[in-house]
Amino acid sequence: MTTIKTKDIDFAITELRKKTCIRFDGSNARWGDQELFRIIQCLNDGCGIHLQEILLQGNNFSQSAINVLCAIIGPTAQSAIAAARGVQKKNEKTVNPQ
Repeated sequence: MTTIKTKDIDFAITELRKKTCIRFDGSNARWGDQELFRIIQCLNDGCGIHLQEILLQGNNFSQSAINVLCAIIGPTAQSAIAAARGVQKKNEKTVNPQ
């Protein structure tokens, strides 16, 4: 299994397609939606089967592109993202521990 840390989108895609990546770090690569959609396509094709962590902060993605990424990576990751942002899902109830 491999770890990728790169700012080169072509290298990132090549490595993701090998389906051996467990950690992908494309932080601060100055990527935009076009690069994110290439990553999304790889994930949608099953190339992220072993991926445990994906770091993409510091890039220039639109909210629409981020929403597509969240739809591809699934509800567990979406919950983690929401928790990190302090967002409560509409169907979740707040429980008072007292």
